[in-house]
Amino acid sequence: MKKYLAIIIVFLLMLVVGCKKVEPHLEVSFDSVEIIDGNVKLEYGDTVKLNALYKPGDIIEGIEIKKSDDDLVLLIDENGLITAVGIGNSRLEISYINDKNVEFKEEINVEVVERVNKIERILISSKNVVPVGNIFMATVNTFGSNSDEEIIFESSNTEIATIDPDGTVYGVSTGECEIFAYVKGNESLKDKMTIHVIDVNTETEADRAKYRVIDSSSYKTLPYGIKFKKVSALTSTPLSDIDADGYSGITQTIVANQYYSQQVSLLEIPRTSEVKITSWANLGNHKWSLTTVKGLINNYEKNNPGWKVVAAINGDFFDINANGNLPYQTSGPVVSNGEFYKTSGSWMVGFSNDGSTNTLIGGEPITRTEYMILAIYDDNGNIIKEFDIEKINSEPGEGETSVYYANYNSDKKIEEVELVDENNLFVVEEAELALPNSANDFYGKGVISKTTKATLGVGSFAIKTNNFEVLKYLKVGTKIRCQFEFTGAYANIKDFCGCRHQFLTNGEYDHNGAIEDRAPRTAIGVKEDGTIVMMVIDGRQGNKEMFGAEAREMAAIMKSYGCVSAYNLDGGGSSTMVIRDGDKFVVTNSPSDGRERSDGNCLLIVVKDVAFENSVSEIGEDKATINVKVLDDTGKKIEKLYVQIDGNFYEVKDEKVVLDNLVHNSEYTYKLFYQNENGDLIETVTSGTFTTLKKMYKYLNTYVSETEETFEIELRYLDIDKCSTLNGCKITIKSIKDGEAYELSTFIQNGKLSLKKSVLGEKIESISYEFSYCINGADRESVVMENIAYKIVK
Repeated sequence: MKKYLAIIIVFLLMLVVGCKKVEPHLEVSFDSVEIIDGNVKLEYGDTVKLNALYKPGDIIEGIEIKKSDDDLVLLIDENGLITAVGIGNSRLEISYINDKNVEFKEEINVEVVERVNKIERILISSKNVVPVGNIFMATVNTFGSNSDEEIIFESSNTEIATIDPDGTVYGVSTGECEIFAYVKGNESLKDKMTIHVIDVNTETEADRAKYRVIDSSSYKTLPYGIKFKKVSALTSTPLSDIDADGYSGITQTIVANQYYSQQVSLLEIPRTSEVKITSWANLGNHKWSLTTVKGLINNYEKNNPGWKVVAAINGDFFDINANGNLPYQTSGPVVSNGEFYKTSGSWMVGFSNDGSTNTLIGGEPITRTEYMILAIYDDNGNIIKEFDIEKINSEPGEGETSVYYANYNSDKKIEEVELVDENNLFVVEEAELALPNSANDFYGKGVISKTTKATLGVGSFAIKTNNFEVLKYLKVGTKIRCQFEFTGAYANIKDFCGCRHQFLTNGEYDHNGAIEDRAPRTAIGVKEDGTIVMMVIDGRQGNKEMFGAEAREMAAIMKSYGCVSAYNLDGGGSSTMVIRDGDKFVVTNSPSDGRERSDGNCLLIVVKDVAFENSVSEIGEDKATINVKVLDDTGKKIEKLYVQIDGNFYEVKDEKVVLDNLVHNSEYTYKLFYQNENGDLIETVTSGTFTTLKKMYKYLNTYVSETEETFEIELRYLDIDKCSTLNGCKITIKSIKDGEAYELSTFIQNGKLSLKKSVLGEKIESISYEFSYCINGADRESVVMENIAYKIVK
């Protein structure tokens, strides 16, 4: 019985609660803002939706919203949208009379304040290197406003570097750490940068010459782990009685063992098969052409699809005064990816590009194959057979093969070669390249076009053979190549550059490479682990603290970066270093000519980069979609793709990355990375930039007041990113003057205009505005607002 009684009691309680009467009342709320004790705070230009509901019945019809009479603070439309159009306070009254004629009211005080400046994005954009014991000020850029919000700084390792509250970075000890900057109270607005603290107290010596770094302006990691650094340094030499800066800039002689200021640019190329070093020359039109390093970069990428240049330096010495029969040739060999364009010369360095520790080979005797080699290609461009070419420009003997080409004479004119014997003759009339460097140094590549007599001149060559095995492969339409190749210590290496003497051997100065005058210098060396170092030291600019180096100083510099051997490349006005910056190439040093000199060749650091199709779409004020499609992975094992932006990584999924946390009117740079099978994150060459849209202007209202003598017109608008010309737009006013219709057009500046009634008339009939706007930096739109509604202010 008690059990059933308990169930009945519970049921009755539920019934009472369920049938509890809802007291009539108004419910008022706003989208986006909160009502606190009957008060709401808005910023100038804000628009919010007022929601009013009468309970019971959830009634929304018949509710009335009123604001303070004649106030210029708020606008209310018929849908309950409230816009803050002025600074100050306004009282809202929300009321409803129900079917029993009972009135319900709510009062809300709305305070409108100036727009609060808020930081929406933060980036550290200062230098990233500091010597031990030195300081610099970290530069922080903020986006979204000119806010004076406090920035907090931190260091990840105060034993390496500290950072003060004002952004002063202090180098404590050598190493790397990160510095952070974030907005106080909002650590989501944060950026970081790796700081390199370098040792400036260590001195390196080579045969009494000394080198010491005193500061650095840049440490940068380029794609595929290539490192660039630019340092200010001091060198001294035991030499004397030579020009201190290499005959230019200042006139003084070296004081032995005195320190001189230097600017040194360096590249460190890791030992990896992902990165290749090669030589390149501009050999268009079957001749040598002097070209700047940046021009040679563009020429290489044009002629080697899929390969991208990451950095470069000038290369070998060359015939700068065009003294040779075929002018502007380099002093030594030029070989790129197995194409032996020039094989004569006395000094060169070769690059194995195989990822081993034996990355650079130099200082060895140069030996070539006894004969030129004839290569036969199939229809897919693969070499299928090779033969010796026993003769050059002479009749082949029994079982022999000859190559014929035209040479240049001492007047620099081509001496044509007539071939009349049509037996076993194969002529390439329009070669890809026919380069007659000399009577015993030729490179030719092209498709056989005929087998009859020919006159050989520029851009042509021919093969004549009495070798029946060779004859099996030669016919019209067959692609062939003729070139010498290197043997001995340089056998099987496919990339070479000429140089001059070796000045560092086994980590010490090599007297055989003595250069006893100061000048700008370019050098290349290798560490014991196979890391290659490229160096450019600026000179002939003593008035800019750039004195150049002689060989001992060069040895001290390369030794300080761990090189065990190093070789001298062309210097002087030719000394140039270029690095990739996005889709541009930047000269990092200070060429002594005041500009890039045109050179005979250069050394390129290149990669077979992943080929992407990348674009940016759906760009808005705070969003964008980065589209990434792999067109060719070049055999790399790509586990994952990432987009890096503002130091953050976003994985590419379904060939895109959707970003929805961006800042309006802000430029972004993104880079593409891939993760390989070892989990390594590799930066590719591909990058891009885009700019989010500006915030659209917002027209608020127009107010007209009058004095005894004037009409005062006030245009109120919001234009955070200044995308429009509303601050100085055309205004057309139609009025009544002396009882007649009258029209006046002028410009309203910064939203205000005062017009005398004697000019305008006694009554305003209508107001129109003409202006333009642009939110994407490119397409400007024109706007005409005719007969706008305006409010008369008493």
